[in-house]
Amino acid sequence: MRSKKNTLHPIIVLAVIIANAPEGEREIRISALQSNLCNIGKVFNLDSVALTDYLYQISALGYIKVVRTAGLDIVRIETQMDFLGCVTEYYEKINK
Repeated sequence: MRSKKNTLHPIIVLAVIIANAPEGEREIRISALQSNLCNIGKVFNLDSVALTDYLYQISALGYIKVVRTAGLDIVRIETQMDFLGCVTEYYEKINK
């Protein structure tokens, strides 16, 4: 069963991205986000269209940058938040 569009808050998706980023790395291949075990594509059962939609929502918030040039499809993490920081940010946003 696929996740319904826009049922996930972008900050929660960001938290999973950050939690699964290789130690010390600020860039992740979009293909890894889609297919790696415990990453957002697998955890939330997102197809490539839904994944791309969430990535651009998070990018619009300024937390990541999506880089799609010359076949180099990556996400660059722009925020300094960690997983718990994302969860805190999520609760602050929903309680306003």
